[in-house]
Amino acid sequence: MHAVRIAQGLSLVTALLASVAQAGNQPLTGAFVGHGRQCDGQLRVAEKTIEWHTPFANCTKRPYRVIESDLTATKPKIAFLLEGRACGFGVISLTFDPAYPDYWIAKGYRNLDGYKRDSADALSCSMVRLKQ
Repeated sequence: MHAVRIAQGLSLVTALLASVAQAGNQPLTGAFVGHGRQCDGQLRVAEKTIEWHTPFANCTKRPYRVIESDLTATKPKIAFLLEGRACGFGVISLTFDPAYPDYWIAKGYRNLDGYKRDSADALSCSMVRLKQ
C-alpha cells in the first residue's frame, strides 16, 4: 500500500514537471500593431503560423520554427525561422525592452545569416501588442 502511494506521488510530480516544462516551451503568440511609413500594419503569431503585413512586406500566413527563445529574461526575446516559400523575410524576431513597456521590437531579416549577424538590412518596427 505504501509503495502504491509513493508511485502515485511520483507520477503526479512527473506530470506536473512535464506540464511546467511544456509551458516554458510555448511560443509567444498574439497580434502586434505597428505605425509609421514602413511599419504600418500587423504582425500575428499563432501557435503554428506567423504573418506580417506592412507597406513594404506582405508575408502571408506560413509555418515557422522557433530558433531562439528566452521569454523569462530581463529583455525577453523570441525568433522564428519561416518555412515555405519566401516572403521577403526568412527570420522574424520579437524583443521586449522593459525601458519601453508599451512596445515590442519586431525585426524581419532576409535570411538566417542576416539574423545571426544582426544585419542592418532588416525591417525594424516598434509594435504594440494587442490585448487578447
